[in-house]
Amino acid sequence: MPDAVEAAPFPNATWGETQLTFDPQAQEGAEPAWAVLVFAVHADGFVLADIPGRGWTIPSGRIEAGESPRAAAVRETLEETGCLLDELTYLGSYTFTTNGEPRVAPAYTARVLSLGPFPLESESCGVCMAALSDLPSLYHMWNPLMERMFEYASAVLAETRAGSLSLLGGPGASTDHESRSPTE
Repeated sequence: MPDAVEAAPFPNATWGETQLTFDPQAQEGAEPAWAVLVFAVHADGFVLADIPGRGWTIPSGRIEAGESPRAAAVRETLEETGCLLDELTYLGSYTFTTNGEPRVAPAYTARVLSLGPFPLESESCGVCMAALSDLPSLYHMWNPLMERMFEYASAVLAETRAGSLSLLGGPGASTDHESRSPTE
């Protein structure tokens, strides 16, 4: 992981009654996971799903019985966006604490291998690719923690894969939002 990027603090956040923290040093699989979050990147930017009641958000969801967190990450991304992912890279773990009860959710990043057809049975209403610079105006419940996470995922991908940060919102990045929905 990029030392300078990881060294910057990850702020805490609050969503309603839930406190969120992120630990990039958390060992993968050290605690039982409840859900997963995926920072998926396509050539046109970060992949977002339009989830009813939440709006534009990264692919995420609960882990099913007998499913590994990595398998859940791949499944949730495919179900919500139609995207097939390259190899997942573990970023660390979120802890969601509500009424004193902590729940752990590992976070991953990956490049998109292909954009499949939008799943007709999806809980998502659509998918878009957004440059890093456009996320604050699009993302559901944008906060300093999410801003830090997108920067971190960008840096990790830049270090672990041959690629350019320009694809993630730097010079020359697309500012168009390619959207697809089940009716297209």
